[in-house]
Amino acid sequence: TVTHPTSNIGIKIQDSIEEKNKKQALKQLAQQQGLLFFYRGKSKLDTRQIPILQAFCKAYGFQMIGVSVDGVLDKNLPESRLDAGESEAMHVHYFPAILLVNPKTRQVTPVAFGLTTQDVIQEHLWAIYQNFQGGFHA
Repeated sequence: TVTHPTSNIGIKIQDSIEEKNKKQALKQLAQQQGLLFFYRGKSKLDTRQIPILQAFCKAYGFQMIGVSVDGVLDKNLPESRLDAGESEAMHVHYFPAILLVNPKTRQVTPVAFGLTTQDVIQEHLWAIYQNFQGGFHA
């Protein structure tokens, strides 16, 4: 009960500590890596992901580059670009797609495919962070 609380208050405190640590870790990750977002501008499903991802990026400080794979740029991502073969080179075949990119090493790690929520993105990035903890520190 000392290291793993069993009381309701103890569990709430432990969960709060873990959530704070998770947020700090993802903010640190955002300082070193960014997100690539592959989408189809004609797809309502794909464009629904944009505000969700933008809010996530704002909360954690991630830089995001949007890439339209169907030639239609979404007005909510005016800085996005057209796919020039990146999706094929990265073997991205399902959309929308969120990938974590290290600009220094050019390492790309898939985060999520299909419409997803902020909490799922957070959990996937947390899992990636935990698996490669040593590689994300300066």
